[in-house]
Amino acid sequence: MEKLVLYHGSERIVERPEFMKGVAHNDFGAGFYATKEEAIAKEWACGDGNDGYVNIYSISLEGLKVFDITKEKNASLVWLALLLKNRRLRIGSAKQKTARDFVVENYLPDVRAYDIIVGYRGDDSYFSFARAFLDGEISFGQLDKMLTLDKLCLQYALVSDKAVKSLRFSDVLVEDGSDCYYKRKERDSKLREEVLSFVEKSPKYISDIMER
Repeated sequence: MEKLVLYHGSERIVERPEFMKGVAHNDFGAGFYATKEEAIAKEWACGDGNDGYVNIYSISLEGLKVFDITKEKNASLVWLALLLKNRRLRIGSAKQKTARDFVVENYLPDVRAYDIIVGYRGDDSYFSFARAFLDGEISFGQLDKMLTLDKLCLQYALVSDKAVKSLRFSDVLVEDGSDCYYKRKERDSKLREEVLSFVEKSPKYISDIMER
């Protein structure tokens, strides 16, 4: 029976998480989002530079169905399809719209039967690179590199009432907003630089994938 310790960064203490209480248009839909990485939860807690809280929970996965995007074939496109389906990602051109519709139609998984979705986070860089990929400005390899380069980028989306009620609150940490804010900006900047410097021998773009 697998048990996890999960961290949830917030502007408040959340001893009793509620399903459907958060933002509806989140990465993988409505739910309660957490991470296995304390450092990332600190960044979420202080996203606007104010002090915040890291709520700590334990959860047993017994009886819960987990969909892990990272184990899927074409994981980056599966992630992107879910992001495009759920988030209000700004689409500015006909090329982007055509590419978006193609990705959603061909790579969107049916996750309705699952309690937890494990996948990459949709932070600032992730959004900008997703748009750049749809517009043909970066290759699939660069998009994939971005998602797999940051080893701390996985999040756990508890997308059923059953999963959220399985959480057990154990502790809370108070975090300094200014310190976490600058660490997040520094890590995001480093990630962008590494991805853009990534060179492929035979890069494939969204147009290549659509033609194939």
